[in-house]
Amino acid sequence: GNVVHDLLTLKITHPELLHGAPLLIYDYTGRVLKRVSVTRASFSLDVHYLTPGMYFLRLGSSVLKFIKR
Repeated sequence: GNVVHDLLTLKITHPELLHGAPLLIYDYTGRVLKRVSVTRASFSLDVHYLTPGMYFLRLGSSVLKFIKR
């Protein structure tokens, strides 16, 4: 899987998602922990505050799993 420490770096390849589409980070229970609007094709999110474990990132219809160490 995708292992993250303090920064989660993303590169968006679908231009239709760059118009303020909500990006959500949530835990395994489905609780939303962070919500940001996507406005750039490449950016980093600070996730240092997350406790180690498995998280999910949703953007549009895509869901990615990542592990915070």
